[in-house]
Amino acid sequence: MEAEWRGQEVTAQVETQVETQVETQVETQVDVLSDLRSQMVELLCSRLSDSSMTVLQEKLLLVQRCSYYLELSEEQEQSPAHLPVSALWSLLNLQRLRRAMDEGRTQVRLQLTLLQLLHQEILRSCRELQAFVGRSDREPLDASEAASKQQQLHQTRRHLRSFQRRLDESRVSPIHLRTQLISSAAVFPVPRLSATLVASWPVLFDRSESKALPGSVYLSWNVAGEQFTEQQQQFEVHIKSLHPADQHSQVATSRFTMNVLLVPDRLYEFSVRRVQAFNLVYQDWVDRITLKTLQLSS
Repeated sequence: MEAEWRGQEVTAQVETQVETQVETQVETQVDVLSDLRSQMVELLCSRLSDSSMTVLQEKLLLVQRCSYYLELSEEQEQSPAHLPVSALWSLLNLQRLRRAMDEGRTQVRLQLTLLQLLHQEILRSCRELQAFVGRSDREPLDASEAASKQQQLHQTRRHLRSFQRRLDESRVSPIHLRTQLISSAAVFPVPRLSATLVASWPVLFDRSESKALPGSVYLSWNVAGEQFTEQQQQFEVHIKSLHPADQHSQVATSRFTMNVLLVPDRLYEFSVRRVQAFNLVYQDWVDRITLKTLQLSS
């Protein structure tokens, strides 16, 4: 009897320990899921909020609309006799220069593609995290799913950091020159050059100011990201008659406004951009606006 009683006591102790372990594991899982959910909610309410995602979209769009230029400079430690920029460009081997500009164009396209892919991945993760948080209040979650979402949470944070870093780097980024752009026969000693891709903010029509008038239009534009207009910039405005005749004209100006005399009661398309520079590497977007001139009063 005593042996049987001791056996029952041991069994009860084991069962109690098992129940305690199970309760502890359940509590631990609940704590882990609660902490995971809290981390997700914090991220969704801060860097993945609607306003933050709108800002990300606007930054990406701005970078995609930039114009990218190849800028050269002399490496000081290699070239004690510093040459002016105009002299550097005049000494360049044109074939090597074209190759460098092609490499720069490829680099810009890769940068923009990576930014686009990162942005899409951030959007996808944002939707999935939102769905997970909403579901976690209604349905029990298993450990494997929680581990998967924990990994996705870390990956989303990495993507956000990478997106911001690539945005910053896209404005000014070095190019690795495979060969020197100045031939050895051009000058001695041959200056060693470094190349950099520099982005200029896009030129945008001010749609609140631009308007159609009787027999003319008033156009106004600015450079995105610049608080003050830089008068030394040169712009070209392209004018295209859409109806009834397909006629084109182009005007260059250093101003940020223009009044253009046109045929009354006719539809026109206008585009504006900087005057094309010889060192332009990549430009995939030009702002356009459509206006119809008013009829002249009788």
